[in-house]
Amino acid sequence: MVPRRGGLWSPHTKQFRYNEKTGELWFWIKFKADKKDYECGYTERLLICCADSIFSEGEVCADKFSAILRSYPEYIGKREIYRYFSDLPDLSAELIITKLDTSENIISGTFAFEMYQNIGDVDDYDFENKLIISEGRFDFVYCPQGETIKGYTNDD
Repeated sequence: MVPRRGGLWSPHTKQFRYNEKTGELWFWIKFKADKKDYECGYTERLLICCADSIFSEGEVCADKFSAILRSYPEYIGKREIYRYFSDLPDLSAELIITKLDTSENIISGTFAFEMYQNIGDVDDYDFENKLIISEGRFDFVYCPQGETIKGYTNDD
């Protein structure tokens, strides 16, 4: 899965906001499987990861990030949704910022987390159905708030 837009009306692939006064960075990344993967028989899937209160390299506190994975089986009309939030019971998660260069606007990191399947209402989960995401990583040049870098904005 790589960062990319899902379609014409989909939300932006990557959003970053950096507060120079406080040194805080917020980001939202949308990962989507490549179409060639679907042709090989994989289920269409979309992973959205977001984090806030990032001030430096190192591990981010579990309550400062969240993730949602949407999986669309072959038949239309049904989708499976898995979520990671720090207040869900018995889940492990890790987000590590391996590089944060605010002069060159570079951020890199790794992530791994467990997710529960979301069923019915937004706050209703199947605690017997756990999904594990491992060995995730990202490397980006990000845009300071209000600026645009071609190839790293909403054009992706």
